[in-house]
Amino acid sequence: MRMEQLEYVLEIARQKSFSMAANHLHISQQSLSQSIKNLEQELGVQLFVRTNRGANQTKEGDFVVDFSRDVLGRYEQLRGQLESLEQKSEAQEKLCGKLIVYTCRIFYLSFLPDAVKTFLKRYPKVKLEVVEQDSKTIYTALEATAVQDPEAEVIGLVNLPYADRGILEDFAIKDGYTFRPITSGKFKLLVSKESELAGYKQISARRLEQHSVIQYRTSHFANTPLCHLLTYYGYKTPHISLSVDSFELWVETIKNNLGVGFMHEVACRKNTAHYDTLQQLATVNIKEVWGGTLGCVSRNGDSVLVNAFLECFPDYRKTN
Repeated sequence: MRMEQLEYVLEIARQKSFSMAANHLHISQQSLSQSIKNLEQELGVQLFVRTNRGANQTKEGDFVVDFSRDVLGRYEQLRGQLESLEQKSEAQEKLCGKLIVYTCRIFYLSFLPDAVKTFLKRYPKVKLEVVEQDSKTIYTALEATAVQDPEAEVIGLVNLPYADRGILEDFAIKDGYTFRPITSGKFKLLVSKESELAGYKQISARRLEQHSVIQYRTSHFANTPLCHLLTYYGYKTPHISLSVDSFELWVETIKNNLGVGFMHEVACRKNTAHYDTLQQLATVNIKEVWGGTLGCVSRNGDSVLVNAFLECFPDYRKTN
């Protein structure tokens, strides 16, 4: 069975005539008849009955007509998809330039590594730089880089903290910048499984004042969304017993019940690189609205290069 034979079957069924079908197909009637005869022999059934009034399909022919219509339709769909993939591949090969990404740490702990791998595979000619910054200082970095390296595209991946009244004022998007959300979620309290807090499903922020905080950041705590959320809900400056850049040491210290920590829920997902490590800790919900919207800030929101990068985040494709 060949694709052209299925096309012949459909054309004969439409025209109800071998001669008219042959004319539409631009082949001789003899070639058409022989091709159908070969197909009938292959299938072991008669497909058409010729009469003085034309050609009509048999009961078996009806099945083959439906089959031909389905297969040829799917074949055209396949060709269209492959053509689209080819065009997309050509566009990916042509895309070039330089993209500088300033990112807050939460992206490192969640889906940035996978997004970077996807981007580099899709766009091998683009030079990509990723630099970590605090969410509040990313604007300064964006503006400085725009002056120092005007040929580069520059974006920031930020965590905008929100409480019961929305995004906290100190983190509002600056004039001249656009913000495109990637995903949102709440902050979670992480404690030792031996901690008295481990048995709680939810606690109030006020209950946390008596506990030391293990801060996963060695400097600029005042610039973090977490600090501003604590302040918003009347939490006094926390006692930070340890500030550390090592994720493993941060987990180990909390695991040994030497303090508590906070983590955005996107970093606690099963598909993140640190999921298994975080399973050593207990997770407790916070009663108040402690959340963060993760997204991209940039001056050139419609840039092809920026759009290509954001498309590498699965959550961004779902949101937009």
